[in-house]
Amino acid sequence: MFALLCPVGLVWAQEGGVAQGSAGSPPTAARGIVEEVVVTARRREESLQSAPLAVTAFTGEQIERLVIDDISEFSQFTPGLFAQNSPATNSGVALVIRSLSHQQNVITGDAAVGVYVDGVYVPRVQGSKFDLLDLERVEVLKGPQGTLFGRNTTGGAIQLISRAPSGNFGGNGRIALGTESFRDLSGAIEFPITDTLAGRLAASWTKRDGYGRNTLLNFDVDDKDSRSWRAYFDWNPSERVNVAFVHDGGRREESGALNQPIGVDPTGLGNFFTGGALLAAEQRAQVDPRRVRSDLDPRNLSTAFGSSVKDLSEVNDLGFALNTKISFEHFDSRTILGYRTLEVIDCEDLDGTEVEFLQGCLHLDQWNFSAEQQFLGTALDGRLDWIVGGYYFREKGKDASNFFAVIATTHQIGHVENDAASVFGQASYQLPWVNGLSLTAGVRMNFDDRKLRAEHQLPNGTCILDKDILVDPAICSATVSESFNEPTWTFGLEYRISDDQLLYLAHRRGYRTGGFTLRGQNAFQLQPVSEEIVSDVEIGLKSELFDRRLRANLAIFYADYEDIQRTIVVVSPAGDLQSLLRNAAKASIYGGEFELTAYPIPELELRSGLGVSIARYDEFIERGTGLDLSDNRFRNSPDYQINASARYTLPTRHVDRRDIGLFSFQVTYNWTSEFYMSDMNRPHLKQGAGSLWGLTADWEEMFGSRMSTSFFVKNLAGREYLAAAVDLTNIGYSTIQYAPPRTVGLSLRYDF
Repeated sequence: MFALLCPVGLVWAQEGGVAQGSAGSPPTAARGIVEEVVVTARRREESLQSAPLAVTAFTGEQIERLVIDDISEFSQFTPGLFAQNSPATNSGVALVIRSLSHQQNVITGDAAVGVYVDGVYVPRVQGSKFDLLDLERVEVLKGPQGTLFGRNTTGGAIQLISRAPSGNFGGNGRIALGTESFRDLSGAIEFPITDTLAGRLAASWTKRDGYGRNTLLNFDVDDKDSRSWRAYFDWNPSERVNVAFVHDGGRREESGALNQPIGVDPTGLGNFFTGGALLAAEQRAQVDPRRVRSDLDPRNLSTAFGSSVKDLSEVNDLGFALNTKISFEHFDSRTILGYRTLEVIDCEDLDGTEVEFLQGCLHLDQWNFSAEQQFLGTALDGRLDWIVGGYYFREKGKDASNFFAVIATTHQIGHVENDAASVFGQASYQLPWVNGLSLTAGVRMNFDDRKLRAEHQLPNGTCILDKDILVDPAICSATVSESFNEPTWTFGLEYRISDDQLLYLAHRRGYRTGGFTLRGQNAFQLQPVSEEIVSDVEIGLKSELFDRRLRANLAIFYADYEDIQRTIVVVSPAGDLQSLLRNAAKASIYGGEFELTAYPIPELELRSGLGVSIARYDEFIERGTGLDLSDNRFRNSPDYQINASARYTLPTRHVDRRDIGLFSFQVTYNWTSEFYMSDMNRPHLKQGAGSLWGLTADWEEMFGSRMSTSFFVKNLAGREYLAAAVDLTNIGYSTIQYAPPRTVGLSLRYDF
């Protein structure tokens, strides 16, 4: 293990990717030096090594070479980032940065890790498994973003930036085949329209058979059928004006996840109502993690929404972004307008057995609009960089759920209106009396208004809302609303030791807005939940050594986490126990990330990284049961992560005076320490430490042509490990989902 971290050359650098070299010259990586990477982590273009915060960035080229299919797979190559399948929905991914994540996939709560597509905030975790089609780069920002990315990003932010058209005619086409009947078709074309307007279009289609089998109903589960597209139009009517319009969209269908029961209590409600079927299913799961016996049939599923669905999971999303930049004499104006829609239908067998004990369908239908105005520039002979702006966000949607259970069946709908506004400003000043020393200060004032209209009924139409909260006794509807106002900020010192070394110290305050228990049925259950507050201190060092053959970046942090929103058991005014969302805990988190990139010889690129995040609850007591969870570990939060890769490019060979192309081979490695998939730290929901290996082999410019081929293997050792879990121990069992097995594929690409 120590060898993986030895600074002679093991590396997964904080920049993560290698930017393209200039036209007419080989990329700097090909010459054996680390690439200068430009990021926008502070809302302006700057070198990664000049940004005083922990950032990992991947270029589109590296995303392709690592065969990263969706946003969750970046966690294998990014210290500090962890990802799991979202446990209650097949369509999303639970993102964790420095142990901070969300607990509920509902429209009344927001994620701790913000996702932005071309500057537009994506509020819902459902549907976040969109395909990574035609991207210029991906940036992972770690820690609370208190000023410039203040939209609930207490854990961090992930930026997806589309590839812009170059203004020339060109493009590419790709076909890939693999195990489980995997097939993928994708391509992009860019073209000039006028002297000032250029366009780029991209599309992909991916289909794969299931990783598992429902042996009861005889069909595949955990399959994929996905279509995605992206259009980018770039207009430059003058040297001072740039207008970029980006549209992206996708449709994904799946036949369900591999839900299997585990930790079954023979005396629990599950076994009582299923005649022991849960216990029998658990025994089968221990024999074959790729086989289930679920009675939920996607081929004949009639939901309570008045329609039939083809698959257990269907996702449709559309996004629009309009970015306008106008350069004036002393400052720039940037306007970002965004509109996104998302519809998700997700049905799951929450007992994973052949009996109807607990099944559920979720239907999310929402849209959101955002507008951001920025003014930024430099002053005082370049010593002062400043940015001020304002932000507005509005979301409306419906989050409906239908639970079919032996004990009770309910139909619950929450209509939500979420509004947010903020003003912000940040400045960095190079102090004149200490050469290389800069001071950064920024503040953001956040205003959130949240409104929920609840409609909860039984299938026969009986209203299950408390009569005291009904606006009209004849209508089963209750409305609650709340406002939240919080300041957040950033303060920092940066010292430029030399042109190649930067030392920085930062303090940030971030917050995640409050909300409601979506399925509350009375005034007590619908009480608002207050904001979460995260305050951290981070010290970091960024350096390049040996004529840019080695890059080493280090960040160490401590975070204080207050008013943590968790679902806990509380005592109602009537004296019974209820499970509700409340501000339940406080915690301390500390750790850091260490990342390296090295070129010991020009043909060999070595990368490695270590991520540490120690998260324990300082105070966490269930008010109803009196259960003390203090000192428990955060769920989905491994203490340690290690990743490494080695890529070797063979020198160009010649046969009969013809260039046969460029060959390269890459091995990747990821190790994650043990972690729990429940805040209760239940032993049966503990994932042990383990490793993942990957392998790629590329043959580029085959025989001097524009054709390339790539061979890849994921999960090379065929490790079996958990991808998600739902803790239902209170009713006598839990369910788990296994991650994909070993997959092998081959792709062929042509550039023109």
